[in-house]
Amino acid sequence: MDAETATWTILAGLNRWALYALMLISAGSALFLLITPAPELVARATRRFAKFTALLAALAYLAAVGFGGAEIMTGGPAALIAPDTWIMGARTSLGLSAAVGAPGMLILWAGFAWNRRVLLTTGFLAGILSFLLTGHAAIAEPTWLASPSVAIHLIGAAYWIGALFPLSRAARALEPAAAGTLIAAFSRRALWLVSAIVITGLAISRIQLAAPAALVTTPYGVRLIIKVALFGALLALAAYNKLVLTPQITSGARQAAPRLHKIIQVEYILLVLVLGAAASLTLTEPPRAFIHNTSGMPGALHP
Repeated sequence: MDAETATWTILAGLNRWALYALMLISAGSALFLLITPAPELVARATRRFAKFTALLAALAYLAAVGFGGAEIMTGGPAALIAPDTWIMGARTSLGLSAAVGAPGMLILWAGFAWNRRVLLTTGFLAGILSFLLTGHAAIAEPTWLASPSVAIHLIGAAYWIGALFPLSRAARALEPAAAGTLIAAFSRRALWLVSAIVITGLAISRIQLAAPAALVTTPYGVRLIIKVALFGALLALAAYNKLVLTPQITSGARQAAPRLHKIIQVEYILLVLVLGAAASLTLTEPPRAFIHNTSGMPGALHP
């Protein structure tokens, strides 16, 4: 890989990192508001925050097409403004993904702005679908296992990362009893979704690795280990929140809510790092591609 190719590959990876985070925050905020009863104070703040991330996510979808095309065609810095670069990017699976995802994020923006459940639902589904049109779900066999696994994995991750802002807001702005009720409601749903994230993550990893030994003998496997280690740290913090801080908040312990707010900030950092690790997986071929003599889609989004 020459220097110009490497540069575009890294830039494309950084763009995907941002896209993962922005799409999941936006879609996850919508899912949180749709399925978790939240006081209007928290819901209103969440809608304001998510409007901003939804607009940025729409731009990130469009940028992904350009970076994907530049990654294929390489060239100097001017490659990104060349029409052929965008045409090439649009012809990859990223073009179809952006055609669904970017409008979906604009629909989400409208849903947050006007507080319309039908728009939030439509935008959320478009965001999830956009990631199923490229990457693992698009090319991995067996698709009957890969596609549902990626979808469930994304939904669980979206709900988790989308819940962090409203939970942090609740810990700071609500009375302890009200904050505890909201956090407990999230925890009950999160227990099932985290289980789904783990199970589907194992299924996706098994498909991509093809053989267990690839976990420690390939660059893809090493990066996957880093992702899993970060996720393990995240689970430890989530368990502490659920088992220790939530009961304390509900019982009225004065210092529990500020402590929860601080831990949620750490969770945000860890989740962003997990998404960065996921984005780094797109920079190397999965072992499955070599074993089955296939290659990943150019510029594909790999959750």
